[in-house]
Amino acid sequence: MLVKGALLAPLLGMKRSMLQLAKGDLGVDVDGADRTDEIGEMARAVQVFLGTSLERQKLNREARLLSQLNEWLQSCKSLDELYQMVAEFLSRLLPDCAGSLYIYANSRDVLDSAKAWNGGQATAAMHPDDCWGLRRGRIYTFGENEIDFPCTHVGSARPSTYCCIPILAHGETIGLLHLCFGRAQEGRDRTAEMNGEHRRLALVCAEQISLAIANAKLRDQLRDQSIRDALTGMFNRRYMLETCRREFSRATRTGQSVSILSMDIDHFKKFNDNHGHDAGDSVLRAVSDCLKANFREEDVPCRFGGEEFVVILPGTVAHVAVNKAEEVRAKIEALVVRYLDANLPRVTISIGVAAFPNSGENAQAVLKAADEALYRAKDGGRNRVELSPTVASSNTTSPVVNMQRALAVGVAREQPARDLERGADAA
Repeated sequence: MLVKGALLAPLLGMKRSMLQLAKGDLGVDVDGADRTDEIGEMARAVQVFLGTSLERQKLNREARLLSQLNEWLQSCKSLDELYQMVAEFLSRLLPDCAGSLYIYANSRDVLDSAKAWNGGQATAAMHPDDCWGLRRGRIYTFGENEIDFPCTHVGSARPSTYCCIPILAHGETIGLLHLCFGRAQEGRDRTAEMNGEHRRLALVCAEQISLAIANAKLRDQLRDQSIRDALTGMFNRRYMLETCRREFSRATRTGQSVSILSMDIDHFKKFNDNHGHDAGDSVLRAVSDCLKANFREEDVPCRFGGEEFVVILPGTVAHVAVNKAEEVRAKIEALVVRYLDANLPRVTISIGVAAFPNSGENAQAVLKAADEALYRAKDGGRNRVELSPTVASSNTTSPVVNMQRALAVGVAREQPARDLERGADAA
């Protein structure tokens, strides 16, 4: 009975452990591994199987998270949203590592802190020379070699083990992924094997992050090019059409006003004829800079085409829009535009003002009313502001009227060619 009990109890325990493993319970305890008999060999074999299952489970989780990370990153609409997702995923994929993400500024002379997680400390901005990883152009790990030099951006007299991974996209460095191995769990021994595993995962993440950031920046650049005028940097006609649809729809729902300023540079053709097209471009840029600098952030100044400009003023009533138009008219009249070594003649503009709902019940009507007010300002001597009192009807065909028709059918036409714009008569 003693022999039977000595053999049966550990065998039953082994059976229970194996049944738990078969059900996917990897938290099971395997007894008897210290025995020297056949039961001990069986227990050690089960332990090896348990260790392999745990490793496989870990790898499956990592693969699943990396796949989800790639899917989410490709779905981001903005860089800020992308940085937030990177922080969320890396905080779970590498819970023992504090981290931070740096991205090159547009000037390419500094890297701005984009996000930090798991207690990672990030400086607001760092110079590329502050990181050995960026200076050497490859991953740099501090704390594992006999001779190491800490990065300046770490900012600690005795930094723990960390690694800096340059983020590359299309052969260009676009940022830096910084991971601190010893900060998240203070006092716990970290082996080189564990750090190597973290580096492996971080490198895979860095590759996905680099592609996602490059794609997001390219998407933003293409979007910006599609809605910006190349000469002046102002929003173009396509964006104005989109904004009109959006703002007038919102104004209809909320009962707010929307004002439209229709502007035209007086005698613009004379600048091209008397001083050359480059001088005309200088005038367009000067007027555009003045418009961009003198409206609210929510206002939308656009270059409609040639020497014509349109400004959308959400939430602005007619008399406020007239005052703003007069203020802008005076500032443009006071502009001094230099071309080569001389000042160009005085620049003036005529402005027509119309507002929803006083001047029309929809975007087409208000734009038409603003256009007609502009022509009254031209007929009245130019360099003046005219307010459209009521909804007006006119058979006058102008670029703005054409835009109204395009707006009605939802068609955003392309910006006219610049040489055609220059040849247009300012009237």
